[in-house]
Amino acid sequence: MIDLYYKSIAYVIALSIFTLALGGMCFYWSHLNHALMPAENSRYPWQSSTLNDAQEGGASIINIIKNSHNLNFNYLLIDKVEYPFVAAVIAFDELEGATTFVDLRKYSTLRMNIRCSQKNVLSFFMHSDDLAITDRSNFSSYRISEVLIPCDIYWAEVEVDLHHLYVPPWWLHKFGLEHSDQSYSLSKVLALSFAGSHHGPVNKKVEVSIQDIRLQGKDWRYMWAFTIIFLLAWGAVLLWLLKLYTRSLVSEIERKITQARPLVAYKKISIAPHKEDSLAATVLRFFATEYSNPAMSLEYATEKLNINRNKLNGVLKQELNLTFNAYLHKLRMVEAGRLLDSDVGISVSELAFRLGYTNTNYFYKVFKNEYGCTPKKYKDINHSSASD
Repeated sequence: MIDLYYKSIAYVIALSIFTLALGGMCFYWSHLNHALMPAENSRYPWQSSTLNDAQEGGASIINIIKNSHNLNFNYLLIDKVEYPFVAAVIAFDELEGATTFVDLRKYSTLRMNIRCSQKNVLSFFMHSDDLAITDRSNFSSYRISEVLIPCDIYWAEVEVDLHHLYVPPWWLHKFGLEHSDQSYSLSKVLALSFAGSHHGPVNKKVEVSIQDIRLQGKDWRYMWAFTIIFLLAWGAVLLWLLKLYTRSLVSEIERKITQARPLVAYKKISIAPHKEDSLAATVLRFFATEYSNPAMSLEYATEKLNINRNKLNGVLKQELNLTFNAYLHKLRMVEAGRLLDSDVGISVSELAFRLGYTNTNYFYKVFKNEYGCTPKKYKDINHSSASD
């Protein structure tokens, strides 16, 4: 059993190290953090472009300053129309002339650092495909979902919750949709844009610098995979260790039963080469008949045998190398094993009573010390061994 414990500890430690390492890697992999800058090295390559209010008769101006690590632009809103606007667009690259959509469902936030030359409010737009509305030759027909971003002369980190944007009423009105239609899809995103509008300064030149744009989220597939591997690995090892433990326990019980056979009470105890009337024969015969007596004790035995306790213990030590209590418990436990093997329906309390124990809990303790398991476990093991 000691070898089993050491082996179990070694396997548990090894498996713990493995699962901790795998869990750490899966946790790291599940936390997505993909930079959009520089554009050419991004997971989702993109190109910048601009929009303004020229189609509505406006005269607003926007210019992008080329920089692969920042999105820098300046603009001037001119109040020639009621709602002047400009936008710097991050358009995901087209592949061989086909429109390219990116799937952002596994991302929850868009983080960036932003600064403006003066206090300002920008609109962040996400442009996504709408099967019922979108005309792919008309950029304005892509569904727009929006959030306002404050901007100042100091660098500030901004976080956009991609799952809680709102579709502006003017876009819904443009396509005759209900204002309550706030649905949008992250599975087919065409572009992102940063727009200056009447929410910010008008007739004043504004400079905007945006850097370190990152998509962040969680890919739960890694954690689900880890959970499955964890359960399978630990389940397999625990079942294997349980099987080893059962085998070891059976072997240990069989070994103890074999060792105790000379002491079995229900068989005739041989007193040879002792003379029939020798003290050793008398003591062994007394134990063989009185071991199940609840009154059996050292005082009881010395009184009945009419010898002193030192003499009695001396005989047991010489003949069996056991003390009085050790020999008494040994006889009772061997008989307990026999009764559990032969009488499957016997209860623990009945078993304890038959063997002279008035306290069932104490009987449990003695039995477990002898066999390394409870009476019920002993019965189950021997029953399964007999079935095999």
